[in-house]
Amino acid sequence: MDLKKSDFSMIENFQYGKSSISKTTIKYHYTSPSAFLSIIQSGKIRFTDAHFLNDRSEIVYFIKVLLDYLEMNENKYPLSTICIKELLSNHSLNDIKEMNVADIKFNYSFAKISSKGVKPKRHYVFCSCGDYDNLNMWNYYVNNGNYQGYNIGFNIKNLLNVFLSVDNKNYNDFRIYYGKVLYKPTEQQKEIEFFLKIIEKLLSESMDSVKDIANETLKDNFLNYGKLLLHNYIEKTSPFFKSKKFLTEDEFRIVIEISEDCVPKNEQEAASFFGPENGNMYEGFCAKNGLIVPFIQVEIPKNAIKQVTVSPIMEFEIADKGINELLICSGIEDVEILHSEIPIRF
Repeated sequence: MDLKKSDFSMIENFQYGKSSISKTTIKYHYTSPSAFLSIIQSGKIRFTDAHFLNDRSEIVYFIKVLLDYLEMNENKYPLSTICIKELLSNHSLNDIKEMNVADIKFNYSFAKISSKGVKPKRHYVFCSCGDYDNLNMWNYYVNNGNYQGYNIGFNIKNLLNVFLSVDNKNYNDFRIYYGKVLYKPTEQQKEIEFFLKIIEKLLSESMDSVKDIANETLKDNFLNYGKLLLHNYIEKTSPFFKSKKFLTEDEFRIVIEISEDCVPKNEQEAASFFGPENGNMYEGFCAKNGLIVPFIQVEIPKNAIKQVTVSPIMEFEIADKGINELLICSGIEDVEILHSEIPIRF
């Protein structure tokens, strides 16, 4: 059972090149001058391991919201609640609710780790913003009192097309998700409610069908299937939930979900797993704020870059000239260069 995007859900699965996103959708990646230069010259972007992003509650936050929702609706989803609690039985639920857990270790006792679709996952995230001139985002790039940064406007449809060449034979170990991050509790609850209604109905009907049969193994198998679906749902959805305190970031994400034991460590492994055209898509590392941060680099189609915006205060005329020269030398055409309109003096 592979649940499709709901009428409400903002999270989509990029499978076999299918995407409902508009051909004109642009999202903006804010970055430092040195990172901007590296992106354009290398023709690659980094998808950062979700555990190393600026929100230290990444991934765990969604599970906290899920547990809080189940608690508020205790009698509405009894079978789903049993499955989720068993999935999380390696942790104290109170520790998760209090955000005292840095990394979730699921209880996989219901299935062998090697079973189809049941493996620990890694999530690598490419972050962008819906607003090309967002003061809160520019604030990340203040240097010595001056705003020194750029954002790159990516055509998301064209950017996603880089994954068309990925070998689909590894679909169960590798998926691409994309969509807006949900911050508002009401939206988060609607997203969770949509899925739990489906799962609870499925589990309830399955259990009712064998309620007069003295076969506990069969009943356990139904619950184990529920755990599989809920595990996959948690893995897919968790990168798209953040605290409302981050609301002003207006974030849009593309997420690489890959089985932990399948993350390529070099060019040879990447070519073998993703296909010969994707030998550069392996795990690398950079130093950031004193931490060693894992990432996967992905090549950018040249037609994905549509706009560059220069941060406030920076001298636009000279910045515009330098960007134009850089884009020409990099073979990137038809890019609009803009200056932030935020009226900051210093």
